[in-house]
Amino acid sequence: MMLKKVMIHISSRHTEASDALLGYMFGENDPAEQSADGRLREDDEDGIDGDEPLEILTEGSLFVSKDGRVTLSYTETELSGMEGAKTSVVFDKGSEGLVTMMRTGPVNTALVFEAGSRHICVYQTPYMPFELCVHTLKVDNHLLDTGTLYLDYIIEFRGAKAEHNLFTLTVRDSSDHPKSIQTP
Repeated sequence: MMLKKVMIHISSRHTEASDALLGYMFGENDPAEQSADGRLREDDEDGIDGDEPLEILTEGSLFVSKDGRVTLSYTETELSGMEGAKTSVVFDKGSEGLVTMMRTGPVNTALVFEAGSRHICVYQTPYMPFELCVHTLKVDNHLLDTGTLYLDYIIEFRGAKAEHNLFTLTVRDSSDHPKSIQTP
């Protein structure tokens, strides 16, 4: 078992998904329109126009159990819009391509990320629960070796609105206190 305090740098960008990206999600676009890393090429080099970036640096804990279950936990800040919620990123060693992000507190949910798959999740808010669908385009999970997790996914809200998200999480030992943290 291993438990240690870590510094977590989160870089997240999201935008309303374009029709072309939705076509890609449902397999309707020509693969020639994709870049080498599997993302759709559009006007912007990364396939996202009008993005809303979010950068967060926070402290958390990384726990690896005897049976290989990895849990990275941190408390959400005001910047994320979910102040007071606790987020846990969970996966099993040997199954790094299947990642669950659980939030508890003012909002409760379990979002499941698995490349090429769609998972229906329920988001509990203080006002009402609602269903959303997570369609994961890419999971690049190297939390245990290089300290990085990259998620490229689309969230569909109630079948009406879709949002494309790029999420990069970088972990460093809290004793390192880096002046700046580079993300891939």
